[in-house]
Amino acid sequence: MKSQSIKKLYTLHSWVGVVSAILMFVICFTGAVAVFGQDELRNWANLDTRGDVSVAPEIVEKIVADAVTQIPEAYHNKLQINMPGRFYGDLVLVFEREIDTNDGHIHDGYMLRYDITSMLLTSKANGSVNDLYSESRVSNAADFIVRFHADLHLGTVGLILTGALGLVLMTSIVTGFIVHRKKLAQLFTFRPSKSFSLMLNDGHKQLGVWGLLFHGVIGFTGAFLGLATVILIPAAAYVSFGGDQEKLVETFLVMKEPELSQEYQPTPLAQILTESTLDGEQTITFVNVLGLNDANAMTYVTVTGTQAMARNQLRFYDKNQFVEQTGNFSRLEGVSGGVLELMFPLHFGNFGGILIKILWTILGLTTALLPLSGLMLWVERGVTSPVPRFRPQTYDRLNRVLLGSCGGVVLACVTVFHAQL
Repeated sequence: MKSQSIKKLYTLHSWVGVVSAILMFVICFTGAVAVFGQDELRNWANLDTRGDVSVAPEIVEKIVADAVTQIPEAYHNKLQINMPGRFYGDLVLVFEREIDTNDGHIHDGYMLRYDITSMLLTSKANGSVNDLYSESRVSNAADFIVRFHADLHLGTVGLILTGALGLVLMTSIVTGFIVHRKKLAQLFTFRPSKSFSLMLNDGHKQLGVWGLLFHGVIGFTGAFLGLATVILIPAAAYVSFGGDQEKLVETFLVMKEPELSQEYQPTPLAQILTESTLDGEQTITFVNVLGLNDANAMTYVTVTGTQAMARNQLRFYDKNQFVEQTGNFSRLEGVSGGVLELMFPLHFGNFGGILIKILWTILGLTTALLPLSGLMLWVERGVTSPVPRFRPQTYDRLNRVLLGSCGGVVLACVTVFHAQL
């Protein structure tokens, strides 16, 4: 490639890093922490879910049978059982119905909460399902960091921003790979004793070359997870379903509504729950029963802890008979389902057990150090240059913002767990 093109790519690489480095570090560092945020840190930070919070399948079945007698029949066709452990310290049942109005679909329901020690009903509430979940679910330090990594607590704007940062990371990787042509030499070149500038230069290149594949995976999956719900799904709905996003979701939804027979047949919840944990490696998080106690009932058991690449696995029971265990997207035709299934586990390392998570955290920290070392190198070169591009005060202020922001987010992550405990 011509030297003029290399210079242009180097300029692009430098300025992309300067503009995005601090926010990139914040997102990547919290992402490294969020690898353990779904289970390990959440349980560590919550006394209610640290110990054994399992409930015997027979007790769950009995509690559901008693709850049915307290809930109007219109709500019986859709039941979600939230097992204690991952999101709740208690056993939570949600009976739901859907009402068609002029303003669209309204989902209202009853939420019943049971203490896992006494198995007694502790609360019962009725209202919008979304409101019931938002009011009852207690947030903690792990949830705060996981959501901060996902959208900076800014909602849709945050998702777009983090998704765009995934694209920025990919751009930096590609331009950096092209610009630095002596890649084999850079794999083993590290001169910390020469000068601070050389140490930063060598460290930045080694982080980029050794972690090239991982950084690319994180950038691509991060861009997809950030932009999918905000841009990709509406775009697909517009192209294929005339803008109807609900129809798009319904078409590809794994959980299909059954045609109820109106013939009474008890749903064997105890048997289904027992079968779903026979191998001892799977943990049940949710159970969705569509058509409770109907002969055509369908039951979907969400299990985690499998060695499969999917974030969660769904065990599907049709007419109370086990049919298959599959991922959320595995039923999509072609390779698209498998590709979508890989996005979340590849981004967070939720496959292969604790060793993979440790590896993902270490590699995630190297991804965080990549923009940090690059910006520090840019500042160092500007300060020591005989003809600096900016005034010394500009570099000094940028350096203060850099150290304060990046050091601050590390301190904040430690402090937030200490504050909760």
